[in-house]
Amino acid sequence: MRWANAFLQNSDLTTEFVGLWDSLDILRGETITLSVLEGAEVVYIACRNSTSPLGVTFRIGMRLPAPFTATGKAILSAMADEQVRAVMANRWPAPMTSNSVRSLDELLEELAQIRKNGYSLDNGQVQDGMWCFGTPVLNSANKVIAGVAVSMLANEIQHNQIGAISNNVRQVANMLSYRLGADPSVFRD
Repeated sequence: MRWANAFLQNSDLTTEFVGLWDSLDILRGETITLSVLEGAEVVYIACRNSTSPLGVTFRIGMRLPAPFTATGKAILSAMADEQVRAVMANRWPAPMTSNSVRSLDELLEELAQIRKNGYSLDNGQVQDGMWCFGTPVLNSANKVIAGVAVSMLANEIQHNQIGAISNNVRQVANMLSYRLGADPSVFRD
C-alpha cells in the first residue's frame, strides 16, 4: 500500500511538472529536472533535456548521489543537520569530479549557505563544465517532497545572471508547489 501511495504521489507530481514546463515562458531551451530523495541518492522522475549537450543526459530513473546534485542539496537543505547526518551515515559517495563535495562537514557548510540563499548549486560536482541550480518542491502539508533544477553549461553563465536563474528555478518550484496544494505564504521569493 505504501508503494502504491508513493507511486500515485509521484505520478501527480510528475504530471503537474510536465504540464507546468509546457506552459512556462522561462527556462525554455534549458535542461530542467525533477527528482526525489531515496536514501542518499536522488532519483530523477521527470526531465526535459535541452538540445545543447551538457555532457550528461538526464533520464527518468537515473540515480545520482544527493550531496553532489542541485536537487539533492535542495531537498537536504530542508532537513536538520542531524537528519542529514543520518541520511549520509552509511557511506560517503565517491566523487564524480574534482569539484564534488568531499565530506559531510563540507556538505553541511553548503547546506547552511543554501538555506541562506534560497537555492542550491551544483558547480560542476556531477559533470565538469555543467552548473545546476535547484530549489525544493512542497506538498499540500508544506513538506519538501522533491527538488527542481535547471542545468546549464558553466561557460554560458555570466555572474550577473545567477540571481535571475535562481529566481526562475524558485518560481518554477513555487508554481509546482502551489499546484500540489502548498500554502503560498511559505514560499520564498
